[in-house]
Amino acid sequence: MKAVAQLASVALFASAALASPIERREAMFKLRLSSTAYPPLDGKYLSSAGAAGAEEQPTTVGVFGDSSADASYTVQLVPGDAAGTYELYQAPNDGVHQLGLYGPMGFSSLAELEDPEDKVYIPEIEVKYSRWNITEAEGKTLLRYADEVESRWAAQPAADDNWEVKWYDGRNPILANTMPVEVEVVAA
Repeated sequence: MKAVAQLASVALFASAALASPIERREAMFKLRLSSTAYPPLDGKYLSSAGAAGAEEQPTTVGVFGDSSADASYTVQLVPGDAAGTYELYQAPNDGVHQLGLYGPMGFSSLAELEDPEDKVYIPEIEVKYSRWNITEAEGKTLLRYADEVESRWAAQPAADDNWEVKWYDGRNPILANTMPVEVEVVAA
C-alpha cells in the first residue's frame, strides 16, 4: 500500500514538473517476479541481459545472473500518453532508455528500449512503451500494460539458467516450460 501512495505522489509531482528528463525527480522502483506456479522465480528481481544486441534489437529484461535487489533494474515512472498510465524510464532517468514490450504480436519480450519514439526497429515487430498501468492485487503492487485485460506475464527459460519475461495475450499456444508470473513494483 505504501508503494501505491508513493506512486500517486510521483504522478502528481511528475505531471506538474515535466521539464527536461534531467530535471525530473521521480521516486525509483525495482521490478521483481511473483510466482506461485514456479517458486524458484518468486521474489527474483529483474535485470538487463547486458549489452544490447544488434542495433535494431533492444536489450532483454528478465532474470539474469545475480537476481538480488542490488543488481536489479531500477525504473522511474513518468505520466504516460493516457490518463492513469505511465512510461517507465531506466533510473537514473536520462530521457532515452525506457522499459517496453518488444516482439511479435501476442508474445512480446520485456525490454529496455533506446529512444523508442524516434528509433526505427525491425518492421512487423510490435513496440509498446507508453501505457503501463500500476494495479493493486492481493497486497501487491503489480505492473501491467494498459487496455490488455486478457494478457498476462510469463517467464520463459533462456540460456544458462536465465529467464526472459514475456507479455502474453493468450491467443496462441506457448511452450510448456513457460511459467505464469506477475511483475511487482517495489520501492528501491
